[in-house]
Amino acid sequence: MAANNLFIIGSPRSGTTFLASLLKPTAYGEPFETQFILKYYDKLENYGSLDIDANVSALLKDIEKERAIAQWQVPLVSSDAVKYMGKDRSYQKLVDYIGTTLMASRGKQLWGDKTPHYILQFEKLIELYPDAKFLYIIRDGRDVALSLLQKDWGPNNVYACAQQWIDGNSMEVFRQTEALKAKGNLHYINYETLLTNPEQECAKIYQFLDDDIENYRDEVEKLIAKTMSGNFSKWKKKMSATQIKVYESIAGDVLDAHGYELMTKNASIGSVKRKLYHLHDRVLWLKHMFVQNVIDGILIKFFGKQPFNK
Repeated sequence: MAANNLFIIGSPRSGTTFLASLLKPTAYGEPFETQFILKYYDKLENYGSLDIDANVSALLKDIEKERAIAQWQVPLVSSDAVKYMGKDRSYQKLVDYIGTTLMASRGKQLWGDKTPHYILQFEKLIELYPDAKFLYIIRDGRDVALSLLQKDWGPNNVYACAQQWIDGNSMEVFRQTEALKAKGNLHYINYETLLTNPEQECAKIYQFLDDDIENYRDEVEKLIAKTMSGNFSKWKKKMSATQIKVYESIAGDVLDAHGYELMTKNASIGSVKRKLYHLHDRVLWLKHMFVQNVIDGILIKFFGKQPFNK
Protein backbone atom coordinates (compact mmCIF):
# COMPACT_ATOMS: atom_id res chain seq x y z
CA MET A 1 0.00 0.00 0.00
CA ALA A 2 0.98 3.59 -0.49
CA ALA A 3 2.92 5.28 2.26
CA ASN A 4 0.15 7.91 2.34
CA ASN A 5 -1.69 5.89 4.98
CA LEU A 6 -1.37 7.49 8.41
CA PHE A 7 -2.40 6.06 11.78
CA ILE A 8 -2.28 7.78 15.15
CA ILE A 9 -2.01 5.09 17.80
CA GLY A 10 -2.26 5.33 21.56
CA SER A 11 -4.49 4.05 24.32
CA PRO A 12 -7.78 5.92 24.92
CA ARG A 13 -7.44 9.40 26.49
CA SER A 14 -3.72 9.54 25.71
CA GLY A 15 -3.98 12.62 23.51
CA THR A 16 -4.85 11.06 20.14
CA THR A 17 -7.60 13.63 19.53
CA PHE A 18 -5.37 16.55 20.51
CA LEU A 19 -2.59 15.24 18.27
CA ALA A 20 -5.03 14.81 15.38
CA SER A 21 -6.17 18.43 15.78
CA LEU A 22 -2.59 19.63 15.28
CA LEU A 23 -2.56 18.01 11.82
CA LYS A 24 -5.63 19.87 10.60
CA PRO A 25 -3.68 22.18 8.22
CA THR A 26 -1.95 19.29 6.44
CA ALA A 27 -3.17 17.32 3.41
CA TYR A 28 -4.39 14.65 5.87
CA GLY A 29 -6.64 17.07 7.67
CA GLU A 30 -7.70 15.98 11.13
CA PRO A 31 -7.43 12.16 11.40
CA PHE A 32 -10.66 10.56 12.57
CA GLU A 33 -11.85 7.32 14.15
CA THR A 34 -12.75 4.83 11.44
CA GLN A 35 -13.55 2.10 14.00
CA PHE A 36 -14.36 -0.46 11.29
CA ILE A 37 -11.05 -1.33 9.59
CA LEU A 38 -9.89 -4.28 11.68
CA LYS A 39 -13.45 -5.41 12.46
CA TYR A 40 -14.23 -6.05 8.79
CA TYR A 41 -10.73 -7.26 8.00
CA ASP A 42 -11.53 -10.17 10.31
CA LYS A 43 -14.86 -10.73 8.53
CA LEU A 44 -13.69 -10.45 4.91
CA GLU A 45 -14.24 -14.11 4.10
CA ASN A 46 -17.95 -13.61 4.79
CA TYR A 47 -18.18 -11.32 1.77
CA GLY A 48 -16.22 -13.35 -0.77
CA SER A 49 -13.84 -12.02 -3.40
CA LEU A 50 -13.82 -8.26 -3.87
CA ASP A 51 -13.20 -8.90 -7.57
CA ILE A 52 -16.99 -9.28 -7.70
CA ASP A 53 -18.85 -5.95 -7.72
CA ALA A 54 -21.77 -7.27 -5.70
CA ASN A 55 -19.43 -8.29 -2.88
CA VAL A 56 -17.88 -4.83 -2.80
CA SER A 57 -21.37 -3.37 -2.63
CA ALA A 58 -22.43 -5.66 0.24
CA LEU A 59 -19.30 -4.91 2.27
CA LEU A 60 -19.54 -1.17 1.66
CA LYS A 61 -23.22 -1.18 2.65
CA ASP A 62 -22.42 -2.78 6.00
CA ILE A 63 -19.50 -0.46 6.69
CA GLU A 64 -21.67 2.55 5.89
CA LYS A 65 -24.00 1.53 8.74
CA GLU A 66 -21.24 1.73 11.33
CA ARG A 67 -21.77 4.64 13.71
CA ALA A 68 -18.36 6.17 13.07
CA ILE A 69 -19.11 6.31 9.33
CA ALA A 70 -22.85 7.02 9.45
CA GLN A 71 -22.28 10.21 11.41
CA TRP A 72 -20.51 11.78 8.44
CA GLN A 73 -23.70 11.60 6.34
CA VAL A 74 -21.54 11.38 3.21
CA PRO A 75 -22.80 8.96 0.53
CA LEU A 76 -20.56 6.00 -0.27
CA VAL A 77 -21.44 4.72 -3.73
CA SER A 78 -20.45 1.17 -4.67
CA SER A 79 -19.97 2.01 -8.37
CA ASP A 80 -17.66 4.86 -7.37
CA ALA A 81 -15.78 2.49 -5.07
CA VAL A 82 -15.30 -0.05 -7.85
CA LYS A 83 -14.06 2.68 -10.19
CA TYR A 84 -11.68 4.00 -7.51
CA MET A 85 -10.28 0.54 -6.82
CA GLY A 86 -9.59 -0.17 -10.49
CA LYS A 87 -7.46 -3.29 -10.86
CA ASP A 88 -6.52 -3.25 -7.18
CA ARG A 89 -9.59 -4.95 -5.72
CA SER A 90 -8.11 -5.23 -2.25
CA TYR A 91 -9.72 -4.43 1.07
CA GLN A 92 -7.07 -1.77 1.69
CA LYS A 93 -8.05 -0.01 -1.53
CA LEU A 94 -11.72 -0.05 -0.52
CA VAL A 95 -10.80 1.47 2.84
CA ASP A 96 -8.81 4.14 0.98
CA TYR A 97 -11.91 4.94 -1.06
CA ILE A 98 -13.93 5.41 2.11
CA GLY A 99 -11.29 7.52 3.83
CA THR A 100 -10.58 9.77 0.83
CA THR A 101 -14.30 10.22 0.10
CA LEU A 102 -15.03 11.32 3.65
CA MET A 103 -12.08 13.70 3.85
CA ALA A 104 -12.78 15.10 0.36
CA SER A 105 -16.00 16.45 1.88
CA ARG A 106 -13.69 18.59 4.03
CA GLY A 107 -11.48 19.60 1.15
CA LYS A 108 -8.58 17.26 1.98
CA GLN A 109 -6.66 14.98 -0.36
CA LEU A 110 -5.53 12.32 2.13
CA TRP A 111 -6.94 10.73 5.26
CA GLY A 112 -5.61 9.52 8.57
CA ASP A 113 -7.00 7.39 11.36
CA LYS A 114 -6.92 7.77 15.15
CA THR A 115 -8.95 4.82 16.46
CA PRO A 116 -7.50 4.09 19.94
CA HIS A 117 -8.48 0.42 20.19
CA TYR A 118 -6.48 -0.49 17.08
CA ILE A 119 -3.42 -0.46 19.33
CA LEU A 120 -4.78 -3.65 20.93
CA GLN A 121 -4.36 -5.34 17.54
CA PHE A 122 -1.31 -3.42 16.47
CA GLU A 123 0.37 -6.39 14.81
CA LYS A 124 -2.68 -6.94 12.62
CA LEU A 125 -2.78 -3.26 11.67
CA ILE A 126 0.87 -3.44 10.61
CA GLU A 127 0.10 -6.59 8.62
CA LEU A 128 -2.67 -4.76 6.79
CA TYR A 129 -0.69 -1.52 6.28
CA PRO A 130 3.03 -2.45 6.38
CA ASP A 131 4.13 0.77 4.67
CA ALA A 132 1.94 3.19 6.62
CA LYS A 133 3.24 5.95 8.82
CA PHE A 134 2.43 5.76 12.53
CA LEU A 135 2.35 8.44 15.19
CA TYR A 136 2.54 6.70 18.57
CA ILE A 137 1.57 8.90 21.51
CA ILE A 138 1.92 7.84 25.12
CA ARG A 139 0.66 9.62 28.25
CA ASP A 140 1.15 8.95 31.95
CA GLY A 141 -1.37 6.22 32.66
CA ARG A 142 -2.43 7.73 35.96
CA ASP A 143 -3.60 10.92 34.24
CA VAL A 144 -5.23 8.71 31.62
CA ALA A 145 -7.14 6.99 34.43
CA LEU A 146 -8.45 10.30 35.78
CA SER A 147 -9.75 11.15 32.31
CA LEU A 148 -11.27 7.72 31.68
CA LEU A 149 -13.15 7.67 34.97
CA GLN A 150 -15.13 10.69 33.78
CA LYS A 151 -16.43 8.79 30.73
CA ASP A 152 -19.43 6.48 30.83
CA TRP A 153 -17.83 4.26 28.16
CA GLY A 154 -14.50 3.84 29.94
CA PRO A 155 -13.19 1.57 32.70
CA ASN A 156 -14.99 2.10 35.99
CA ASN A 157 -12.17 1.93 38.56
CA VAL A 158 -8.41 2.51 38.71
CA TYR A 159 -7.67 -1.22 38.54
CA ALA A 160 -9.52 -1.55 35.21
CA CYS A 161 -7.92 1.68 33.96
CA ALA A 162 -4.46 0.29 34.66
CA GLN A 163 -5.28 -2.97 32.88
CA GLN A 164 -6.47 -1.10 29.80
CA TRP A 165 -3.43 1.17 29.76
CA ILE A 166 -0.89 -1.64 29.91
CA ASP A 167 -2.79 -3.54 27.20
CA GLY A 168 -2.25 -0.56 24.90
CA ASN A 169 1.30 0.24 25.98
CA SER A 170 2.69 -3.20 26.73
CA MET A 171 6.28 -4.20 26.16
CA GLU A 172 5.11 -6.14 23.09
CA VAL A 173 3.65 -2.95 21.62
CA PHE A 174 6.88 -1.17 22.57
CA ARG A 175 8.89 -3.81 20.67
CA GLN A 176 6.72 -3.35 17.59
CA THR A 177 6.98 0.43 17.74
CA GLU A 178 10.77 0.25 18.04
CA ALA A 179 10.93 -1.94 14.92
CA LEU A 180 8.78 0.51 12.95
CA LYS A 181 10.80 3.45 14.27
CA ALA A 182 13.98 1.80 13.00
CA LYS A 183 12.39 1.57 9.54
CA GLY A 184 11.46 5.24 9.64
CA ASN A 185 7.75 4.42 9.70
CA LEU A 186 6.95 5.53 13.26
CA HIS A 187 7.40 8.69 15.28
CA TYR A 188 7.19 8.46 19.08
CA ILE A 189 5.44 11.30 20.92
CA ASN A 190 5.38 11.89 24.66
CA TYR A 191 2.14 13.65 25.58
CA GLU A 192 3.69 15.67 28.37
CA THR A 193 6.55 16.85 26.14
CA LEU A 194 4.05 17.79 23.42
CA LEU A 195 2.18 20.01 25.88
CA THR A 196 5.37 21.59 27.21
CA ASN A 197 7.04 22.25 23.84
CA PRO A 198 4.22 22.12 21.24
CA GLU A 199 5.91 24.15 18.51
CA GLN A 200 9.13 22.15 18.61
CA GLU A 201 7.29 18.82 18.74
CA CYS A 202 4.91 19.82 15.94
CA ALA A 203 7.85 20.67 13.73
CA LYS A 204 9.22 17.15 14.27
CA ILE A 205 5.84 15.59 13.52
CA TYR A 206 5.39 17.57 10.31
CA GLN A 207 8.91 16.65 9.22
CA PHE A 208 8.09 12.98 9.84
CA LEU A 209 5.09 13.41 7.54
CA ASP A 210 7.40 14.87 4.86
CA ASP A 211 5.81 18.26 5.31
CA ASP A 212 7.09 21.66 6.43
CA ILE A 213 5.44 23.34 9.38
CA GLU A 214 6.41 26.72 7.89
CA ASN A 215 3.80 26.12 5.16
CA TYR A 216 1.09 26.47 7.81
CA ARG A 217 2.73 28.75 10.37
CA ASP A 218 -0.30 30.95 11.13
CA GLU A 219 -2.72 28.01 11.35
CA VAL A 220 -0.40 25.95 13.54
CA GLU A 221 0.20 28.85 15.91
CA LYS A 222 -3.56 29.22 16.41
CA LEU A 223 -3.85 25.50 17.17
CA ILE A 224 -0.88 25.58 19.54
CA ALA A 225 -2.44 28.51 21.38
CA LYS A 226 -5.25 26.17 22.47
CA THR A 227 -2.80 23.76 24.10
CA MET A 228 -3.56 22.98 27.75
CA SER A 229 0.07 23.30 28.76
CA GLY A 230 -0.42 22.21 32.38
CA ASN A 231 -2.67 19.24 31.69
CA PHE A 232 -0.42 16.60 33.23
CA SER A 233 0.66 15.19 36.60
CA LYS A 234 -2.82 15.93 37.95
CA TRP A 235 -2.92 12.45 39.42
CA LYS A 236 -0.48 13.57 42.12
CA LYS A 237 -3.18 15.75 43.67
CA LYS A 238 -6.36 14.06 42.55
CA MET A 239 -5.59 10.39 43.19
CA SER A 240 -5.71 8.98 46.70
CA ALA A 241 -2.76 7.03 48.06
CA THR A 242 -4.84 3.85 47.71
CA GLN A 243 -5.67 4.56 44.08
CA ILE A 244 -2.02 5.23 43.26
CA LYS A 245 -1.00 1.98 44.95
CA VAL A 246 -3.63 -0.03 43.08
CA TYR A 247 -2.70 1.54 39.75
CA GLU A 248 1.04 1.07 40.19
CA SER A 249 0.59 -2.51 41.39
CA ILE A 250 -0.79 -3.28 37.92
CA ALA A 251 1.07 -0.87 35.63
CA GLY A 252 4.19 0.08 37.57
CA ASP A 253 6.64 -1.83 35.38
CA VAL A 254 5.27 -0.34 32.16
CA LEU A 255 5.15 3.17 33.64
CA ASP A 256 8.78 2.80 34.64
CA ALA A 257 9.77 1.44 31.21
CA HIS A 258 8.32 4.56 29.58
CA GLY A 259 10.17 6.86 31.96
CA TYR A 260 7.40 7.78 34.40
CA GLU A 261 8.17 8.12 38.10
CA LEU A 262 6.59 5.75 40.62
CA MET A 263 5.27 6.74 44.03
CA THR A 264 5.25 3.24 45.52
CA LYS A 265 7.79 0.45 45.70
CA ASN A 266 6.81 -3.10 44.84
CA ALA A 267 3.12 -2.25 45.18
CA SER A 268 0.76 -5.22 45.18
CA ILE A 269 -2.88 -6.04 45.92
CA GLY A 270 -4.43 -9.36 46.85
CA SER A 271 -6.33 -11.68 44.53
CA VAL A 272 -9.67 -11.07 46.28
CA LYS A 273 -9.42 -7.30 45.74
CA ARG A 274 -8.46 -7.88 42.12
CA LYS A 275 -11.59 -9.99 41.58
CA LEU A 276 -13.80 -7.39 43.24
CA TYR A 277 -12.37 -4.60 41.10
CA HIS A 278 -12.91 -6.75 38.00
CA LEU A 279 -16.50 -7.59 38.97
CA HIS A 280 -17.33 -3.95 39.68
CA ASP A 281 -15.99 -2.87 36.30
CA ARG A 282 -17.75 -5.70 34.45
CA VAL A 283 -21.19 -4.96 35.90
CA LEU A 284 -21.01 -1.26 35.02
CA TRP A 285 -19.65 -2.05 31.56
CA LEU A 286 -22.60 -4.39 30.82
CA LYS A 287 -24.97 -1.66 31.93
CA HIS A 288 -23.33 0.81 29.53
CA MET A 289 -23.44 -1.65 26.61
CA PHE A 290 -27.15 -2.27 27.20
CA VAL A 291 -27.82 1.46 27.00
CA GLN A 292 -25.64 1.91 23.92
CA ASN A 293 -26.76 -1.12 21.92
CA VAL A 294 -30.40 -1.45 22.98
CA ILE A 295 -31.68 1.90 24.22
CA ASP A 296 -29.66 3.99 21.77
CA GLY A 297 -30.52 1.56 18.96
CA ILE A 298 -34.22 2.17 19.56
CA LEU A 299 -33.72 5.94 19.76
CA ILE A 300 -31.72 5.98 16.51
CA LYS A 301 -34.12 3.72 14.59
CA PHE A 302 -37.45 5.10 15.73
CA PHE A 303 -36.86 8.57 17.18
CA GLY A 304 -34.25 10.12 14.88
CA LYS A 305 -31.31 10.22 17.27
CA GLN A 306 -28.09 10.94 15.40
CA PRO A 307 -25.66 7.98 15.47
CA PHE A 308 -22.76 10.01 16.82
CA ASN A 309 -19.85 7.85 17.84
CA LYS A 310 -18.52 8.38 21.38
